[in-house]
Amino acid sequence: MVETLKTQSVQEVHVSYDAANKLKRAFCDLRFREDNEWLNIREWLGNVVNDSLNDEAINTTQDFKSDDDQCALIIRGLPVDSNLCSTPYNGYVPPSKLPLTSAIHIGIYQLAQIGLISYQNENKGFLFRHVVPAFNALNEKSSHGSTFTFGHHVDNPDLPLACEPVTERIICSVLPLSSASNY
Repeated sequence: MVETLKTQSVQEVHVSYDAANKLKRAFCDLRFREDNEWLNIREWLGNVVNDSLNDEAINTTQDFKSDDDQCALIIRGLPVDSNLCSTPYNGYVPPSKLPLTSAIHIGIYQLAQIGLISYQNENKGFLFRHVVPAFNALNEKSSHGSTFTFGHHVDNPDLPLACEPVTERIICSVLPLSSASNY
């Protein structure tokens, strides 16, 4: 028996110039160093995002998690930190160096009621993960700057996840800082 796949769509919203400036003013001076410091203010971050966006953007973001017909949400017009650092070839930039981007991501996930998860055995347990090019990956099929197309994949599918205690820390993880999806 052949099963028909349900068609899913991508939702897109645009953040106005005024809303982007409001977010920038609220978040650009935050300087929290540790992931848990960012998590401790996630409710406030979500409230600021909620207060900054128009009703259409708020409703679309809040409805995304429960809408099985939506496979991705694209939010255009969000502000970007004005002092971007060099590409982090070591794979990590502290969230304090990207306060605006960090705050907006957590605020949007909070607004969408998307629970964040990080694992101690992956990404060194950090909440934020940056997918960046690696010098030695140019001619390899990988997500680290390859010249070859690299589609959807699972990192380390052959490695078992060790049992970890459930703590306040475990409620956080961020998808790559460029996208969120229902998959």
